[in-house]
Amino acid sequence: MYYYIVGSLKITINESELFFEWKKKFMFNYNPIKSIKINDIKTIVLDEERLLRKIKTDDTVIHINNSKIKSEDAEKFISRLKNDIKIIDSWDEFAEKGYLRLAYRINSIILIISIIITIIFTMLKGFNPVSLSVLLLFIPQLILYQKQMKDKN
Repeated sequence: MYYYIVGSLKITINESELFFEWKKKFMFNYNPIKSIKINDIKTIVLDEERLLRKIKTDDTVIHINNSKIKSEDAEKFISRLKNDIKIIDSWDEFAEKGYLRLAYRINSIILIISIIITIIFTMLKGFNPVSLSVLLLFIPQLILYQKQMKDKN
């Protein structure tokens, strides 16, 4: 499963250019990515200050999505890219597209509904941790998203 789900992207830095090479697979190969000049990079989308999500130029968006596992090389790469480039996170990108208010409202509605469902289940069936475990694990994540979106608003 790992072989078919996870890709391995090798990024090589020349003096002024980035080259991207996907590790070849038997099936489900990723599309090749054209090389870009470092000077053409306008924005990088960086979450938690170490997870590179995207590299944006005027006409290209390259999705990277590096993981937390073995991220030493990624951290070196990110620190090299940070010079004179606009750095945003995924929530800032969402706000730039104009989706943040809508996402905030949807998250608020889902949060309120899930709290009401939790209260109703507790009143009708008594507190049964097994049946409420999904909602009780789901609600804290919604609250965290709510806080992050409110901070970006």
